[in-house]
Amino acid sequence: MDIPFILLLVILFEEGLKVIGAYSENERWNRFWLVVLYGLWELTIDKPLRGLAISEELDAWANCQVLLLILAAILPVLMHGITAAIYAFPKKRYLWASYIFSSTIHFLYNEAADRLYRVIEAGDFFWSHASWCN
Repeated sequence: MDIPFILLLVILFEEGLKVIGAYSENERWNRFWLVVLYGLWELTIDKPLRGLAISEELDAWANCQVLLLILAAILPVLMHGITAAIYAFPKKRYLWASYIFSSTIHFLYNEAADRLYRVIEAGDFFWSHASWCN
């Protein structure tokens, strides 16, 4: 895995905030929705910034590349939903295990998303020669 060290620290910090949020709530569903808010933060702040960073390149992209970029932006919702469920449903004394498990999922998700973004940018996928893709 070639995730930069600073990104690992950011992930651990974010997961730490989720643990604090989950620990502060007594109701399981409130813990779930509180942690889901982190996914909304990522969608409303992080993903638009990524779009601004590559906006000049988008003009040269094929339709299917843009479609895949949109689908890739939805992946954090799924990942944060999974981690929210991990934090919400065990008892508070097991939040340390939730932290380790959720951090691992977050690391693996970031590596997979990074590889997906590289494939999208390269335009190197099996249906890239289809007529609707251009």
